[in-house]
Amino acid sequence: MSIRIQLQDARSVYTNLDFIRGKAILSLTRDEEITAVNVKLEGESRSRLEGEPEIPYGFSGRRRRREETAIETEVHKVLYKAITVFPTPKSQLAQRNGVFAIPPGQHEFPFEFKLPFNNSCDVFRPVVLTIGGRPMQAPATTDRHIKRALPPTLHAFEDQADIRYYVKATVVRQAFYKENFRTESHFPFFPIEPPRPPPNRMETYARRQHQFTPILELSATAESPSKSPTIPRDGPGPASPSNTSPSSSLAPLRICIESRLPDPAIITCNEPIPLRILITKLNDSPATVYLQSLQIELLATTLVRAHHLKRENSTSTVLISKSNMRIRLSERDKVMEIDKAGWNRIPLPNTVAPSFEICNITRSYHVLVQIGLTHGLEDKKF
Repeated sequence: MSIRIQLQDARSVYTNLDFIRGKAILSLTRDEEITAVNVKLEGESRSRLEGEPEIPYGFSGRRRRREETAIETEVHKVLYKAITVFPTPKSQLAQRNGVFAIPPGQHEFPFEFKLPFNNSCDVFRPVVLTIGGRPMQAPATTDRHIKRALPPTLHAFEDQADIRYYVKATVVRQAFYKENFRTESHFPFFPIEPPRPPPNRMETYARRQHQFTPILELSATAESPSKSPTIPRDGPGPASPSNTSPSSSLAPLRICIESRLPDPAIITCNEPIPLRILITKLNDSPATVYLQSLQIELLATTLVRAHHLKRENSTSTVLISKSNMRIRLSERDKVMEIDKAGWNRIPLPNTVAPSFEICNITRSYHVLVQIGLTHGLEDKKF
C-alpha cells in the first residue's frame, strides 16, 4: 500500500485566496480494508530554543538553578482544514461496521482547499494521544494566541524558527496493530499585501542633532606673512615652530539630521525606498557642510519565542554604501536635502520577506542611515 499527493497546476508560490486542487492517489497490490481517507491543509509555526529551564520557586522564595540547559519547543497550527475524501455519499463499495474492502489497483480521490487570509491557531485544539494509558510526549501547548494574517514560509536561524505549509493525506485503518499510511506535499506560501491607506503628505521620521568642533581663525605673524595658516586635523598636539597664532574662534556649527519615510512607513520589493534625508542648520554659523560618506541598510529583526525563552536574530541588507564623496551642500539654505539620486534607482531585493507577527515568531524591519559629514570655511574642511 502507498499513498501520494498530486497537486493540480502546481505553482511556485501560493498566496491568500488561491485554490489548492489535486488528488490523493492510493495504490494497492492486494485487497485492503480501510475506514477512511482524510486530506488536511495545514500550516505550522515551530520555534525551538535552548536555554536555562524554567524551575518553579521553592519554599525559600528563591528560584532554584541547575547547570544543565533545556530545549523548549513551541508549535502553533496557523492553518488547519480537514476533509474526508473517502467514503463519500456516492461510494458504492460494500462496508461492514464502517470498514470498506478496497480492491487492488490505483484509486484517486480529488480534493480542493481555499487558502484564507488569517490564521486559525486560536481555534485549533491538538488531540492528545495515549499509549498504555500514558500520554505521548509532545511539545507543550501555550495559551498565547493572536489572530493575524498568515505568515510567509520561513526556514532560518539553524532551525530556531520554521514556518511551513503542506497538504497531508492519511489512510485510516481500523485494526490497532495496523498503522495508518500518511504522506505530505509541501508548498511555499507568500501572503498578499493588505490594503494600503490612502496617500497623504504625512511623514514618519528619525532625528538626531550634532555639534561640530569650533573652527579657529588663525592669524600669521609678521615674520612670515606669506605663509598660509594651517591646523592639524587630529586636534591639538605638541608645540612646534610655526608662524601662526590663534586669534578667535567661530561659533560651533550645530545641525539636525532627519531621515523621513511616508506615514505609514511601507517599503516594497523591486521598488526603491522612498527615503528623504534632510540636514538643518540650527545656528548662523558661516561654515559649509560637506557630505563625505553615506550608507543605507535594511535591518531585519526576527523575535523567536519558545515558552519562557526568547531570542532576537538580526540580519542586514546593504542598499548603498559610498565614501569619499566630497559633495558640497548648499550654504545659503538652512534646510538642505541630500540628492535622492544615490538610492532612488536601487530597488529593494525581491528576496526580502514581508514583516509579520504570529504567536511565537515576529519579524520587523528598520532602515539604518549612516552619514559622514565634514564642515569648513571655503576650501578648509574639519
